[in-house]
Amino acid sequence: MAICRSIALLIFIVSTSSAFDIVSVSPASTTVPYGGKIRLTCKTDGYYEFCKFVHNTTAKFCDFVWLRDPYNVTTKECSDFEGRARFVGRYDQYECGLELDNVTPEDAGLWQCEMESYHGGYHRGYGYQKNRPDEA
Repeated sequence: MAICRSIALLIFIVSTSSAFDIVSVSPASTTVPYGGKIRLTCKTDGYYEFCKFVHNTTAKFCDFVWLRDPYNVTTKECSDFEGRARFVGRYDQYECGLELDNVTPEDAGLWQCEMESYHGGYHRGYGYQKNRPDEA
């Protein structure tokens, strides 16, 4: 039995003055059948080093980091969605993306995208940080 659920991304910018900003979040809103697939993306105006998608209701998250070796975005931590999630963004276009398979009603609700600007391998919290709450 197919159960439809809504995934809505609420566009909200937490504004602070810096050279690094999240410029888009998608999708704005969508309906996904139970067991279907959803792709969440955040795009900045520059290179990022850390990117994290957090489900605000359950506190489950997927955390990604750009590493010089292997010169790619890698998954830092995503055990909350083991076997269902993967990075799908385009780093050269400043995009961080999460694709989640086999969606469940528990996946619905508010999601937050957190991104931090690139600063050459320094620790998290060193660069400009931005986040946007998104409703899914």
